[in-house]
Amino acid sequence: MAKTDPIDARLIADFIAFRPTSGRKLPAKKLRYLNVLSTKRRQLVELRKRLKCQIKQHDNDLMVALDVELLELLSRQIRGLEDAIQAQIMDDPQMKQHAKILRSIPGIGPVLCAALIGEMPELGTIGDKQIAALAGVASINRDSGRMDGRRSIKGGRYVIRSLLYQAALVASTHNKTLKVFANRLKEKGKPHKVVLIAVARKLLMIANTLMAKNQLWRTT
Repeated sequence: MAKTDPIDARLIADFIAFRPTSGRKLPAKKLRYLNVLSTKRRQLVELRKRLKCQIKQHDNDLMVALDVELLELLSRQIRGLEDAIQAQIMDDPQMKQHAKILRSIPGIGPVLCAALIGEMPELGTIGDKQIAALAGVASINRDSGRMDGRRSIKGGRYVIRSLLYQAALVASTHNKTLKVFANRLKEKGKPHKVVLIAVARKLLMIANTLMAKNQLWRTT
């Protein structure tokens, strides 16, 4: 998605020289089911969030009572889905090992862990630049001719990008390595959002490296 004359030219040349015979393969059935569970959980969490806002606006006791009852139902369903997600991961040796590696990294919680396993099966099998682009946390060039555009993040897998951004808030405080990294960027005068995106990208690269090496996180 980068826009530069050299990149454009190379992309066209590569396309002419090589036409792929197949696209991205369908994920394994177990991963598709994990994604179904995670997607439904996200939907219910968003619905619960909206319902909480509605309850604050009510001035009718009956409406409050009905919405509170619905809120309790949604919370039970969310807990049930979270249990099902963990059971699905623990039931498969490979996913269980991947989860062990990912959860060893300070800043990666159960929600992001499940999303990375289910929606980024490429993790640990490709380079850092590629994985960052897939997740939508890579800086995209907007250069053409004499124009030197401002870099920005774009595209990628929206769910992963948004979860990584949330995880960066935690990692920049509770992950010693990333806290130092974030503070260094702040000292250079980088805007808050730029720092968080950089932390999110670094967090993903750490996960990618550890998955490739099949190693747990170790604080140095």
